[in-house]
Amino acid sequence: MDSPAFLLRRADALVLFGITGDLGESKLIPALLELCGTGRLDGVPVIGVGRSERSDEDIKDLIVRAAEGAAEGAAGCEADDSVDPSRLDLHYVSGDAAASATFDEIADVLGDARLPVVYAALPPAVFGDAARAIASNRMSDETRFVVEKPFGTDVASARELHDEMTASLGSDGLLIVDRIAIDLRERNDLADRGSFYEQVGVIDDVVQNHLIQLAALALMERPADHSDEAYHDERAATIESMRVLPDSVGLGQYHGYRHHEDVADSPPRGHHAAALRRVEAELCGPSEHGDLGDYATLLDDALDGSRRHFAQIDDVLAAWRLVADLSIASRELQLYAPGSTGPGR
Repeated sequence: MDSPAFLLRRADALVLFGITGDLGESKLIPALLELCGTGRLDGVPVIGVGRSERSDEDIKDLIVRAAEGAAEGAAGCEADDSVDPSRLDLHYVSGDAAASATFDEIADVLGDARLPVVYAALPPAVFGDAARAIASNRMSDETRFVVEKPFGTDVASARELHDEMTASLGSDGLLIVDRIAIDLRERNDLADRGSFYEQVGVIDDVVQNHLIQLAALALMERPADHSDEAYHDERAATIESMRVLPDSVGLGQYHGYRHHEDVADSPPRGHHAAALRRVEAELCGPSEHGDLGDYATLLDDALDGSRRHFAQIDDVLAAWRLVADLSIASRELQLYAPGSTGPGR
């Protein structure tokens, strides 16, 4: 089945919740600069949204400082003069993501935009309220709503959240990243994310979505055709077929984790890594997005209406069923040195 026509058109505005947070600094703002440098945001207003009181000039200064920092960090490299933050049409709206009044103000800033993308780097608990707020205000019926992971905490909550959101927006406007080895290596330690990992944990934050999706990409059969629907059907079927072997799981925690602020002396869930069966393969290849990085690619896809790089509800439910077999609570954590390749490696 072909995608609805509005999903095949380039969006005419980009709304970013979370632009002033950690994800904004580390991913969203660099992605904006990449898209700016390639001209993909020319003529597209960008509206940053946050709970803190800031002005349009504040958000512009934030982008300019990020651009200057990127230029300084590229020591020995020729500067890219095409990345000029002044080319961006930037605005800022202060408000709560669950409040209809916030989206009314966003609608005022959007003006005549008929096909905006709302990218929500927000806690999953807010997704349903945000979807209802979008549906109940003056924003276009063709608004695309893109949400960050994790999507739910298990099969039941993911299905409930999907039903809650699609009841407000419909499913078409919702976009949800002999052996194979997939290593995810952080550049830094936990830093100031202790409270997040105490509540969410790396299994829900990374394994259930990113790593399982990568494994599925490496293992899936060739889709029946080039459509996004065939691609997602094959990927979901692959995840459904995957199983966790009881003796193939190792859980680890790096030395020093418990010394971070907001981390309990006996952590209840997340500060561990799960190592599934190791298989070696290269997953990187040429892309229609050229040299764009991860979040720039996602934002570009969201603007284009392409679902290819976003998880769908079948993927999400299958992945939650898979990680439910990890039996985390019954396994002893293995300590390992920061910067090493992990426990028992």
